[in-house]
Amino acid sequence: MNSLQLAQLLTQKYKTETHKPKNISRNQNYLTPNIRPTETYIYQSTRATLHSNKGSILDISSMTVNTILGQNDPWVKANLIAYLQSDRPSFLSTRFGSEYYYKTARLIAKHSFIDNPVVNHRQCNGSDATELAILAAYNASSKPHKTLISFYGSYHGQNLTSYFVSDLQRHNIFLVNNTQANIKFFHPPTNEIAENQILENIHHLRKFTFGIILEPIQVNNNIYTFSQRFLQKLKALCDQEDIALIFDEIQTAYGWLGKMTASEYFNVKPNITALSKGITSGFGPLAAIVANKKYQEIPYGTGEKTNGADIRSLVASTAVYQRLLGIPESQIPHNLPDYLHQELSTGLLAKVPQKSRIITHYTNKIQKTFSPKDLKITGLLLLCGLTFTDKSKAQKAYQLLMDQNIYIRLSANTLIIKPALTINDQELSYALEKIFITLKQILPHSQAPNIPKPATQQLKPHYSHLSTLF
Repeated sequence: MNSLQLAQLLTQKYKTETHKPKNISRNQNYLTPNIRPTETYIYQSTRATLHSNKGSILDISSMTVNTILGQNDPWVKANLIAYLQSDRPSFLSTRFGSEYYYKTARLIAKHSFIDNPVVNHRQCNGSDATELAILAAYNASSKPHKTLISFYGSYHGQNLTSYFVSDLQRHNIFLVNNTQANIKFFHPPTNEIAENQILENIHHLRKFTFGIILEPIQVNNNIYTFSQRFLQKLKALCDQEDIALIFDEIQTAYGWLGKMTASEYFNVKPNITALSKGITSGFGPLAAIVANKKYQEIPYGTGEKTNGADIRSLVASTAVYQRLLGIPESQIPHNLPDYLHQELSTGLLAKVPQKSRIITHYTNKIQKTFSPKDLKITGLLLLCGLTFTDKSKAQKAYQLLMDQNIYIRLSANTLIIKPALTINDQELSYALEKIFITLKQILPHSQAPNIPKPATQQLKPHYSHLSTLF
């Protein structure tokens, strides 16, 4: 009996009707409190829709900014099924190569927007990647009393190194005295004068600074966005003073800005980039750094995580790149539904401008209806933040939307809109209209303006199971 025949025998085990919630409260006792879910139990999901014991939920935050392709993407699933049905290796140590080990690295390097790139993809999560990026920069520097520059409002992960370099995580530092770390924090600039002051301060610290780490968009800081002007001047200064510029793109890469990376969007080439989250669209743990070859020397025992470069995650990641960028016509299987054939031909990044127009329509409507004293809008393209002056009202809006089965992310006093590229126009408009109506229930407002809606594309049929094509 081969694995396909065995899988057919197990089909009943995974049918939707067998996944009804049972004893949720009792099962939660097996989990540490910080990872216990709510009473909502998901038993089926497709694209941006989650089917639960509380009805169908529309996700407009991509499962807290992970799933750029939404749920159960058919192309990624089909590639994983086809790979798992083969006899290709299921796990390899760093001593052995394989097709996807190299193929995924080539894709990451090619679309990294970094000069002369090399890749380390044996990382499991974003915290691994940001830590390794800092280590690579540190190891390449010969400067004395090495200092790293970070920014207030930053969030770089959940390990000890990340706690030190993340303003929002420093309260979690343990075991090590944080006064011993050579880390300098600057406030994100709010205007050109502040930008120039930071650049001048960095110039004064140039003899000791080995690296600067930043998120081009600080998602956890009310979606604060560094200006292109500042990033370009910062890059020029780093080049001049031999400082490694590290972009943490855990939350900005893979499509939400219409490009594969924020560095490409801002036309700024960092020396090192940390990648994760959208790299597999939730189909497996994977993270990577991509760096200029100057920073390729990484001490043995620091960059070879046991489950890094999990082969199934590499297969998923390759399929994600294909979905976002498109593939040659000759590689598209025959007899696909027309809409899926078109998506594979053009790539899903082509959908970003249309979805951005829909979001812009509603943000313009919100700006004209509510006072900036109560609510501010931040972000770019498909990454949008609604920041409340009153945190309690942000929490109330979040709960009201959840009660209406609209899943949106709440970070401090900001509601984060970050939809998957597979959400259709009608679903996105529906969710944004729900947000607008909810805001009117909470905040003082003027008469809503009559702003013409952008044209929306017709509703696409749900993806069908494609494993029979492979």
